[in-house]
Order: sequence, then structure tokens, then C-alpha cells
Amino acid sequence: MNDKTNDKRPRIVPTWLVYTLTGVVLATMYGVSPRGGLRQRVASVGAPSELSVAYLEAWSKVRPDNEEFLSLLGAQYLYLGRTDDAERIATRMEALGTDDMMRSAMMLHLSVTEQRTFAIPEEDPRRAPALEELRARLTQAAKLPWAPKDLEWLAQRSAAVGMPDLAARLYARLSANDPDGRTKWDTQITRYALQVGDYHAAADAWFRQEAVAQTRDEQRRCFVAGVRTLQSGNLLDDALTAADAHLGKLADDPATLIVMLNLARAANRPDAVDRYAKLLAKYALAEPTSPLAEHVRSVAQAGYAYMDGPVAYRHGGSLVSLRAAMREAAAQEQGEVRVIRVATQAAPVAPAASAPQAASSVNGVDASAIRSDPSVANVVFQAFVESGDLASAQKVAAQQVQRDPRSVEWVKRLAQVAEWNRDPSLALKSWLDYAQLSNDQVGWQNVLRIAPMLDDDEAYLTALVHEARAKPNDLKLIDNVTATYERLGRPDDGLAFLRSLPRTTNADAIDQRIGQLAERAGHDDQALATYRAVQARHPNDANAALRTASVLYRQGDYRASLAALKTARAGAKDSDEDFWRNYAELARLLQRDDDANEAYFHLIASGAATPEDLGDMTYFYDPYPIDAGRVAELRYRRDHTVRALQDAIFYYTDAQAMDRIATLLASLTPDERKAAEASPALLGVRAEYYRLINEPQKALADLKRAVDLPGASSDLRAAYLWTLVDYGSDGDLREALKRWRGSADQSSALWEPYAAAEMRLNRPVAALEYLRRQSAMMSRDPLWLLTYADAQEQAGHDGLAWSIRKKVWLQMQQDEAQLVKLHGAQRAAMRGRTAQDAETLEDLRGRRVTLSADYATGDTSAALLDSLMSARPASADNSIARRSMIGTAKGLPGGAPLDGAGLPENARVRGAVAKEVAVAWALSKESNPLAKRWLAQQYAERLSRPADAQLTIALAENNIPEMERLLAVERSRLPVNDRIDATIAVDRPDRAQQLAFNALDGAPEDTDLHTRVTETTLDWPQSIDADVVNHIEHPLDYVETTLAASRKIAERYLVGVTAVQHFQHSTDITQLVNVPSVDRWLDIYGERQTRDTSFRITGGRRVGSAAFYTLDLAGEVGRNSPLTLGVRAGRNQVADENQTLLVGGMKDNVIGDLTYRMTERITLTGSVEADRFYSQARNYIGSGVLSTAEVTYRIRTTYPDYTLRALITHGGYGASGQADALMTRLLPTALQPASPQDFMPDTYTQYGFYFGFGNDLLEQYTHAWRPFFDVGIVHDSIQGWGPDVSIGIAGAVLGGDHLAVFLQHQRVSKIGTPVTLLGARYKWFY
Repeated sequence: MNDKTNDKRPRIVPTWLVYTLTGVVLATMYGVSPRGGLRQRVASVGAPSELSVAYLEAWSKVRPDNEEFLSLLGAQYLYLGRTDDAERIATRMEALGTDDMMRSAMMLHLSVTEQRTFAIPEEDPRRAPALEELRARLTQAAKLPWAPKDLEWLAQRSAAVGMPDLAARLYARLSANDPDGRTKWDTQITRYALQVGDYHAAADAWFRQEAVAQTRDEQRRCFVAGVRTLQSGNLLDDALTAADAHLGKLADDPATLIVMLNLARAANRPDAVDRYAKLLAKYALAEPTSPLAEHVRSVAQAGYAYMDGPVAYRHGGSLVSLRAAMREAAAQEQGEVRVIRVATQAAPVAPAASAPQAASSVNGVDASAIRSDPSVANVVFQAFVESGDLASAQKVAAQQVQRDPRSVEWVKRLAQVAEWNRDPSLALKSWLDYAQLSNDQVGWQNVLRIAPMLDDDEAYLTALVHEARAKPNDLKLIDNVTATYERLGRPDDGLAFLRSLPRTTNADAIDQRIGQLAERAGHDDQALATYRAVQARHPNDANAALRTASVLYRQGDYRASLAALKTARAGAKDSDEDFWRNYAELARLLQRDDDANEAYFHLIASGAATPEDLGDMTYFYDPYPIDAGRVAELRYRRDHTVRALQDAIFYYTDAQAMDRIATLLASLTPDERKAAEASPALLGVRAEYYRLINEPQKALADLKRAVDLPGASSDLRAAYLWTLVDYGSDGDLREALKRWRGSADQSSALWEPYAAAEMRLNRPVAALEYLRRQSAMMSRDPLWLLTYADAQEQAGHDGLAWSIRKKVWLQMQQDEAQLVKLHGAQRAAMRGRTAQDAETLEDLRGRRVTLSADYATGDTSAALLDSLMSARPASADNSIARRSMIGTAKGLPGGAPLDGAGLPENARVRGAVAKEVAVAWALSKESNPLAKRWLAQQYAERLSRPADAQLTIALAENNIPEMERLLAVERSRLPVNDRIDATIAVDRPDRAQQLAFNALDGAPEDTDLHTRVTETTLDWPQSIDADVVNHIEHPLDYVETTLAASRKIAERYLVGVTAVQHFQHSTDITQLVNVPSVDRWLDIYGERQTRDTSFRITGGRRVGSAAFYTLDLAGEVGRNSPLTLGVRAGRNQVADENQTLLVGGMKDNVIGDLTYRMTERITLTGSVEADRFYSQARNYIGSGVLSTAEVTYRIRTTYPDYTLRALITHGGYGASGQADALMTRLLPTALQPASPQDFMPDTYTQYGFYFGFGNDLLEQYTHAWRPFFDVGIVHDSIQGWGPDVSIGIAGAVLGGDHLAVFLQHQRVSKIGTPVTLLGARYKWFY
């Protein structure tokens, strides 16, 4: 009902109207309501104000975290300058932590900092820290991601505050993220990257613009700008790399290629220059009027001269090296050539204000770089040259010459580049063409330079003729022309050329050249006629006469040639050295010594004599040693050659001008002396000089150095050996012999010095081998025969030596005059002729005196000696040696030839020989007063006697200090036997043994030396011994075996070891029982022995009935005197007084002995031994004293040395101890209990008489097998009389050993029972 009521209620308006009005209202409200958000609504009411700020502050309290309100409020605060409030809002925004709020807060901070910074005046000190803070905030902000607009804002602010590098990075981000605006951003990048020196970034921006450019011109502009950007930073290599990467379609653009070519040239990259030049080469042949050529011409740049290469010039067209290019460039007008100096350091960062200018400088091509010569061929040619591609450059030049063969510029360029390209043939042809086209002197000079290298005589001749006709007075050019004609085999053309020349002031000179050329061409008649014509005009002209003489000389008319020279002799001056040189040669050829001497006189006076001339003069004056020496010295003063110095010393020595040699040597500088001492030949002649002035050690030193140098001759070696024989040591002599032993077999010059050396070293057998090789040549030389006899005598062939000397004596008696003329050249290697004659003559006279002692009467010998001692050298000797042919010529060094002629050289030689002969003669005749008289006249003190005589006296007087001095000083000059005796006397046994062995090695057939070797070797030998002896001594029998060895550890010290074993048993158990089957002991000893003393200490261990240690000390003095004393003390020694003590006992003893050698035949010996006896358990048993005395008489002193002996022995013993168990057990039970007396020996006295021979052979070495025998009869106070017999044989088995087999029997012995021994002893000496 209600519904119906409602339906019937009246409606004020229709429903549709209500809906319509509602829509209108809503639309109106929408239309009038603000839109765009809070920021737009605030902005719509006008600029920020305190009202808008209050409104936003109210809302921010309601919604404190609303990002929009905070952002808007911060912006309002910033606008109104309320920076503190803006900072607070920024802090609230940062607290929200969202990315948008963080960026907004960072932007707000930046704005606040910027506002505060720029509010500070520029002169305020706070401005700088504020700017730094702003830059720091900008740097921090740049790390966040931003929208492009914000990035642009940040970039602008970075540039504004002086951070172009940051601005460039921000614009780079914009370029990467905003493709549509990339061109704009890249432009900014180039601007700011250039400011900071980031040329790569700037160039990359240009290359990105190139990539999107639509036209070729735009592409070229961007590409060139990018390349120039890198070039402006001196990054030439990077610019080339970048250009290669971005060249692209511009590779066929000529203008771009020219830019690249210039860039490669600036970078000094020949490979790139070559590559771009080849790309551009195809445009080089374009017609000059073609559009392509016009385009290239519009962009071609000026030529460049680089600091390390050639340069192309517009004017002149020549290519020259850098330095010449720079000099020529300086002379060119401004703009002709542009010199580019490549920077060596990066350009500094430009300020911001200069950025626009920098950018504009790389946008185009420098107008001043446009070359005035537009030829592309020039550019390509220059580029090829600079890149080193000379082949391509040559090809371009050849093409241009082919197009225009008469182009002087291109012909010259072709010549130059062909020469550089090592095409000399083309270069020569082009230079010749250029010279003929231009008549340029440079071209002709190059033809003259290159033609001889190519042997192109035609070209060379063409240039020479041109030069010669242009300069008719230049004789050098004329000579070159004629020489070329002559070399071409066209002498007639050369003669025609000479005759065609105008005759002015050089008429004589040209005639001389005509004659010379005709002479060389074989036209001698023409030459001679020409020369004679000249000589006729100038008869006193030495040169004209010399030319005439040369033709006659060649024709073989020597006399006419010399005559031609003689005609001009009056007009010849000393300065005409050629004239006098030829004059001398002709005179020597015709054997006109006077004329040659005259010529040499003038040649020396001229001072122009060459070293070769002086060498010829030295040879010419060889018969006049003083002249030859002076000439050689002059030569040395000129050329300082060692050969000249050698000749000077040699000839001065020959002339006996020792004072001149001393002066010459003293004048040498250290360098000259060093050079001289490097020449073996010079050292040889200087050594001879030293020898003649009695300084042998200096001579020896020079020869030693000489033989060690390369090129030393056999004569030098022989001289060195002779000097060593006379003055050297044994060691040096042996070393030299060993060194040249192989060469001596090949060189006869070494045979005689080797023989003399072997004789000095006591090896006569080896000396005889060398002497026999000379027998065919020297069998008539008395000195050689006497040396041969000496060697035979030393070798043990006394009879043969005597017969040889006899033959020499007879020969000398028969033909004394001829002997004076003989020369022992082989004995006097490297000696001057005069000195050699003097020495040889004096040696012969001395030998004659020596021989007279054996083969003539005493009166005759004395007369010869007196003659030798009183003789004086002939006064004419020095005069002959000093005779001169050239006299006192001007220029020769030294004084007159006879200055210093009084040097008594022969007297020195005579005195040396006479001294030796006089002493030898006097001693052989036992005429000591004569020897003393001579020695008193010639010498003083210790030098007054020869060494061998002094040694003989020292041995006789046993003068040890004198013997030591002589052995140290004289060495092998002493007789070998005396040396051995003296060496033994001074207690050097090893040295004596070595001397004897070496002497025997040199003379193996000498029996005396063999005996000396045996004696010295076996005086105190080291050996290995083995003995076996069977003892039959009932009731104890045993076999004793011994092994021993000894070794010298020094000359006076020896150590050894001895091992002994007794294999023993009892043969009668009723007397002796419980005998150990083996009793052994081992002793080790050391001994020191001198010639007069000996000391030995022995320690050992014995294992018998018990085991114990032993000790023994022994000493001896006076071993080398008639009376020898010895003492010995031992502990726990072997007690062999009876058999029980031997098996179970031992003793301590002290022994004293003496030996007195009354004479060589009679000897007295005696000893006293005090003993204390113990058991081997060291229990005392008793004591005793044993005394012995013996007299020995040798009927013979050599084998068989029959000997008589008489001896007496007394032993007194007493038992005062106790018998212990160890000793008691040796007795059988029936004999016990034992007392000490049972083990002690009985007191006894023995005396006996013996006869025998060879008793020492049981121990003493004998090479031959020899028997020995000793028999005697002995009386014992207890046992009575009984025989004593010993027999055996001894000898060497292998040579260096000793074996003795013996048998001994004693009927009466000290042990109270008969004793029989059968044994063998062997020693091997090593």
C-alpha cells in the first residue's frame, strides 16, 4: 500500500532531469578542480613564497614521509635562499633511503653547495675550499644513475666549476644513452676532452660523427678532425692506427689520402707512407686539367722536412739528406718549405676558454700548408723517398722522364733516386743526361764520382775531357785524362789529346807528359826524343837528365844512362834525391863503388833518404861495419823500425863500437824499448852485446825472452843454449833441452849446443849422439875434436879420448897457421865476425896449452902458457874493424869512425881463456906457485881460484860452509864426482843420490858412476824385507819368519814396521815343556838420520807366553867421524841369553857402544850392556852385564875383503829375584820346584879368532852373486874350545833387490848348547 502511495506521490522534476543535473554538477566540479599534482598546483599560484612554504610545511607535518612534499619543500627553501632549511630537508630525504630520494637529496645538496659557493666573493679566501667541496659533491653525484636532463645539468655544473674531465665523462654517458642527441653530446665531448688532453676520447667522438655522416664531405671533415685531434696530442702512431680503423670508404678519396700520407710522414712511419703513397700513386698520372687533379691540387699540403730523412723541394727538384735540407730550407723564402718538428712531450691541458679555438683548429686543413706546386707526382715521389720505397720513387721518376725526356728536374730526380736505390748504372746514365742537358757542374762531378766505380770509362772520359778543356792549365786534370786514355788502351788518342792542348806556360810540363805517355805506350824513340829535347833546353836540369836516363836504362844501355846523369851532376843539388838515388843504383849496377858512395853521400846529406834507401846503404856498406852501423842507426832515427835498430847493434858490435851501442840503447824511449823487446832477432843481437861487455845475465835474459817470442829462429835457440851452458842453471838448461828436443833432430844448428849442454849435465852418451851427427862437417875442426874427446872421456872411454887429443895435438903442431883461419861458427851463434874470430883464436890457443900438458915437455907447456898470458891483440884489429868509406858524411849520427876504437874486447876474451888454462895447467903439473901467481895478478879473495879447485880443497879440509857455497853458486860447472862427494858431505843424501843417478843416466858405461849410484842409493834405503831362518838349538828349535817394510817420509826421516813369528817347539821334554807353539811380535819405528847422527824410537807388542808392549830408544853420534858412539835403552825386550828366557822371559837393558876406525884397515869396537831380566808376567828374576870388544883388520879394502878378527866377550849374571808360575811351568815336574837360578844364564867368558871375507854381504847390496865366508875358533870358559863357521852367497835377483842364503854353526855359543842356523834373507829396494 505504501508502495502504491509512493507511486501516487507527485514528482517535482522528472528522474531523468535529476540525473542530468547531477552529471552537470559533477562535471562542473571536475572542471574547476586543480589538476597535475601538488607541484603543479603550487606552481600555478606563482613564484615560491612564504605562504606556499607554510602551506607545504603544514602538509609535511601531516604527511612527513611524502616524497613529493619533501622535494617541493626543498626546492621552495632553495629558491628563497633558506639553505639551512634546504639542507635539513635533504637530510630527511636521505633518511627515506629510496633511490629517488637519494638522487633528489644529492641534487638538493649540490644546489645548496653551489649557491653558497658562488655567493662568496672571488677574492674571499673561503671561495677556494667551497669550490673544492662543490667539486667533491659533483664527483660523488656523477657516480649515481641519472636521467639525461640531470646528467646534462651535472655536466654543465662540472664544466662551470673547472672539472672538464668530469664533464666529458658525463657527456660520454649522455652520448651512450641518448642516440638521438649523440651529435650534440659528441660535440661537447670533443670540447672538454681536448681541454684535459684526452685526445683519444675527443677523436672517438669525431669518429662516431663520421660513422653517422650522410655525405662524403661530412665524413671527410669528421675523419680528418679525429685524426688531427690525435695528431695535436703528438699521438701519431695512435692517429695512424685509428685512421686505419675508420678510413672505410674514404680509402679512395685523394684528399683524405694526402692527409693520411702527411700524417704518416709526420709519424716517421715509412711503411705507412709507402702504403698511402701507393694508394695515391694511381692519381699521379692524372692530367693537370682534369677535375680529379684540380681536386687534389686544392687539398695538397706543403712538403715537410723531417729531422731524420730527406726532403723534396719545389725549386731545384733535388733530394738531399736532412742536415743539407735544413740548411737549404733556411735559405728558402717563407712558405716554400715548411719544417715540422715533432713534439717530444704531451701538450699541456688547455684552459676552458681555449677549447673553442682548439676545436676549430682541427676542423679543417691549414691553408698555409697548401703547396704552391700542385703536382701529385711530386707528392707521391717525395712520399716514396721518405718511406724508403726507393723502387717506387724511381718508377715514378722514370715515368715522368719518359713523358718528358728533356725535363731537367725529373732527370735529376731520377739520377738521385736511382743512386739511392743502388741502381748505379741508371744513376750514371741519368747524371750524364742531366749534365749534358743542363751543363750543371754538379752533374759532371757526379759522373766523375760514379763512373770509376762502375768502370764506365767512356762516361768518365767524357766528363774528364769536358773538365780538362774547360781548365787547360790544370795539369792534374790533364793527367787524369791521359791516364783514362791509357787505361782504355788508347794511348795514341791520349797523345793526340796532349798535342791538341794549347802551349802556354806549361809547354815543358806537357812535353814531359807526352814523353812519359809515349814511354808507357812503348814508343821509346818518341819519348827519348822528347826528353832529349827538353834536356837540350835545360842541360843542368837533374829531372830532365833523370827522365832521359830512365829510358836508356830500360833499353839496357846502363853506361849511357849513367852518362846522361853525369852530365847533369854539376847542377844536381843534395835535395835532388831521386837523381842521386838512381845515380847510386846505376853505379852499384856497374860496380862503381866510388860513384855509388858519392851518390849516397849526397842522398844522406839531403836528409830525404827513405828507410828503403838507408836499408840499401846498410847492405852496400856491409864490408865497412862502422859505416853500416851508422847508416842503420840513421834509418832507425827515421822510421823507428826494429830491423834498423837490430842492424845498428849488429854492425856496431862487429866494429867493436860498444860505446855507440850503449848510447843508442840509452836513447830509446819506453815505447821504443818495448817494441824492440818484442823482436826475437833484436834481442839476440843485444844479448851478444851484453855478452861481449861481460854482462852474461842480461844476455841470458834477452835470449830467454827472444826464444819465447813467435818467429824465433834455430840460431837464436842455439845462442840461448850456448849461453845457458856458460851461465845458466841446470833447471833452465834441462827445460830448454826438453823444449826443443824434437827440433834438434831437424836443425843442425842445435846439434853442437845440445852436445855441450848434455856434457854439462853429465850426459856424455847423449852428447856423443849429437856430436856424431856433425862428424862429416867438423872432423877437421880441432875444437870440435877436443869436445868430442871430452865427451868420450866422460862416457868412460878414456883410451879413445886420449887418442883423439893426441891426433889434435899433432894436427895443431903441423898446421898452426891454418888453424887461425878456422871459424867455429856453430859454436858462436849470433856473434859478430870480429868477436867470433877473436874468441875462436883464443880458445884454440888455450886448448893448445892444455894439450901440451899431456903431450909435450913441461918446458914447452910452460912456454906456451907464458905466450898465452903475455900476448896482446894487434893494434890494427880495431883499425880494420873501424875502417870507413863514407867518412864523416853530413847527417850520419855519432862522431868520427875511430871514436871509441880503444875498446879492449880482445883483451877480455884472452884474459878469460888464459885464466882457465893457467889454473888447469898449474894444477896438472902440481905447480901451485904458478897458479897462485896468476890468480894473484888477476883475481882477489874468494874469486881467486876456479870453482873445481876450490871444491877439491874444501873436500880435503871438510870445509862444510865452503862446499855449501860452491854447490849453491857453481852448480853443474863442478865435476860430478866432486859434487856428489860435496853433497854427501853437506848432508843432502837425496840430492847426492839424484846427482849420481843423473850422471849414470848420461854415461851408463861408467863403472865409477855406477858404484856411486849404488853407494848413495843404499846408504839408507827404504825396502820391503822377508827373512826365514831355521834355528836348531836343542832343546828349543824354532823357525823365525820376519816381514818388514820401511819408507822415507823426508830426506832425514824414515818409518817402518817389523813383524816376527817364532814357530817353536821343544825337542827334549826332560828339559823344556809347555812351549807356546807361536811367539810373535810387531814393532813400529821411526828414525831420523843425518850424516853424523841417528835416533830411533821403536814401539811394539809381543804375544808369547803372555802379551805385553815393548819400547826401545837408540841414538848414535859421530857416524861420519873416526869415532862413533851409540847408546840404547829398552823395556820388555827379547831376552835371548838362554832358551827359557827366550820363551818365557824378557829384559830391560841399557847398551853403550863405540866404534873407532883407526885407519882404513883397522877398526876397534866395543860395547857394554846392563840387563834386568823378568818373566813375561813382569816378575823380576835377576840381572847381568855383558861386555864385548873386537879388533878387525882388513887385508883388502875391496871384495874379496879378507878380514882378520879377534874378539872377547864376558857375561856376568846373578839371580836375585823370584821364579813365578809362568816361568816355572816351562820346566818339567822333575826339575821343580824352580829357583831363579834355573832361568838365569851362567857367567862366562869367551874369546876367539876369525878369518873371512864378504861378511857385510849378508846385509849389504851386491848386484853380482858373491859368496861370503867366515871361520873361527872360540874358547868358552865353561864349554871349552869350539869352531864357529858361517858361509853363504848373496846377490841381486831382479836388479833392485838383495837375496842372501847362509848357513851358520857355532859349537860354542852363549846359550851353552851348539847352535845351527839355516836361512835366507830378501830385500826389495824401492
